[in-house]
Amino acid sequence: MVVRREPPEDELADLGRRLAENLPGGEGYAQTMRDETRRTADELRANPSQIPAALASTCDLELNARDVYGDGDQSPLEDSLDASNPRNAQRLRDVWCTGGDLNQLLATGRVTAFFRYCFAGDAKLVGDFIAAARADPDPDALRNLLERRESQMHVSPLFAVVAGARMRVIFDGRPRDHVECARLLVSAGANVNARDVAGYTPIAMCTNGVKANDDDGDDSLREALKIAILLGEAGADARLANRFAEPPLIACVLAGGFIPGMTILLEFGADPKQESTGNGNVSAYGMVFGSGPMPMKTARALLSADVYKEGGVVGRDVRVHGLTSASAKALNGKVGTVRRLDPVTGKYEVSLHGEEDRIISIAPWKLKLAEEMFGCVVRLKDLTGRSELNGRRGICGTYLRHRGRYEIAVQATNDAPAEKISVKPCNIERLERLSKIGNCAGCGVAASSDEKKPKGSKKKGERAKESAKDDARVKLRYCGRCYTVVYCGDECVKANWNLHKEECAARCANQARINLQRIKESTPRGMSFSTVNMQTHQIDALNEFGEIVASKNESFTVKVQIPLVPPGMGRTLQNGMGAMVYDEKRRLQFHIPANPPFEKEYQQAVEHVESKGLTAMGSAKGVKAYFPARLIDSGKTILIDFHEALTPPAW
Repeated sequence: MVVRREPPEDELADLGRRLAENLPGGEGYAQTMRDETRRTADELRANPSQIPAALASTCDLELNARDVYGDGDQSPLEDSLDASNPRNAQRLRDVWCTGGDLNQLLATGRVTAFFRYCFAGDAKLVGDFIAAARADPDPDALRNLLERRESQMHVSPLFAVVAGARMRVIFDGRPRDHVECARLLVSAGANVNARDVAGYTPIAMCTNGVKANDDDGDDSLREALKIAILLGEAGADARLANRFAEPPLIACVLAGGFIPGMTILLEFGADPKQESTGNGNVSAYGMVFGSGPMPMKTARALLSADVYKEGGVVGRDVRVHGLTSASAKALNGKVGTVRRLDPVTGKYEVSLHGEEDRIISIAPWKLKLAEEMFGCVVRLKDLTGRSELNGRRGICGTYLRHRGRYEIAVQATNDAPAEKISVKPCNIERLERLSKIGNCAGCGVAASSDEKKPKGSKKKGERAKESAKDDARVKLRYCGRCYTVVYCGDECVKANWNLHKEECAARCANQARINLQRIKESTPRGMSFSTVNMQTHQIDALNEFGEIVASKNESFTVKVQIPLVPPGMGRTLQNGMGAMVYDEKRRLQFHIPANPPFEKEYQQAVEHVESKGLTAMGSAKGVKAYFPARLIDSGKTILIDFHEALTPPAW
């Protein structure tokens, strides 16, 4: 065992004061909670004797004392406005933000030497302790060393490493390396999902985005973010909520949308839709896309990124998209392999295929999984060696990683047979509309090409005959009731009806058909609808009625938003305000009135948005949701399909 002199008493006392003067975690809460927390935390620091009383009302201290090597009491707490409620979570928040008695124990040297060296980031001594425990004949020696809980905050040595990294602790001027200390602990078998007295895990403390010291800039976060990556790779659960029922991702959002922390958590499996049952049933999605006070354009783009739909991204093949600058546009369509996540910037390092010596750093929302093209209908374009194939359609097959190409099953036409070729990603265009139409529900025939024939290529009579033949063969039309399946003719409609009618009735029951002409007529001439966008704090005004430009043949996404009803008030008080509906560019925008003759459609919107939509601050039910819609009856009616809410788009 290495013997080391104790740090000077005044140095430890200074460290204790430094810990006590800062509030790790407090900066992540909304302003009202932050002010209250600081006020009560100051009172607790001034009267440390109150800390045991506050802990006793929210924790089973006897259980914590017995469970020296475990998590102790992890029973859920209530967020209550009643300060006298003994189980009020705010009591424990206040204690947690002060550090409880941990600061005093560190200042007076009343923690184990191993815990203190972990806090100081002394990798040499931490390694020596672990080696000695491994050599100890007691089979539990190593576990006892790694998992022993210290102080009333019930923290293990791994928490000490994270806290020390956040505080940039230095003892005796010796080099510190908290990342290496964390690696030593994890390699030795430390529990990466251990919980402290408030239920926080090490990865949650690493990623919450709160700076322990403003003077340190981002330095206090860099090492913690590197430790978060290490913990995630070791199996840390990014979804574990604390005793306040808050998953780690919500803390990142409350910190103003801390992108590096959010990206790390998403990489290791965090769920943006996981709700905080103790915080108004709100999720990270609800906070970012809801009617909250924080403008988070980048956070919305991150939570909308398709690249996470199959889990972590590192090691996956991805395709670059959405780059707009003149210097970066050439990268769009290129495919590469994600090598690593930079914990500080929150960007991925991608090694481009065919250019193995070139690595680019790119944000997650500028990436898509390369495999997502599989099975989609695509159009060939910009081919030089086989230019006659340009414009032809096909089904995208396997991505050939070693060649950097996709296999395409090119569909037959009247003039050319089907064939298989392999092309670069930049030579295919995904056809979203055709892939959504699908095949005839009766016989399985595919949709025909909707390419316009070049003028003058054939005589008028020949073109007419060919067009009629083509339409008779593959033209598909939607079910006139539900608009969710397509058929090539009446025979297939009749043959498939017994299989489809039950689903058809269910879908129709969850659809609203709104006559746009009646909406327009019910709006007084010259009246303008004005709404405040809570994300941008700008006023969006619509004079009379929005211009309808969407094609009647296409499905598009609309946002449906209902008024936020204060707790305890009935929605009937909101009559007359209606539900707002608009598309991405607000080319189609209107209100569904709550009064006759639209009360049925309004109630449909309320029912589905409240049950399937995103919550807002102060609301336990949804206030906005995104649904597929289409124009029918030659554009006179909009059909909104409430069957299932869509994932919120970045807009």
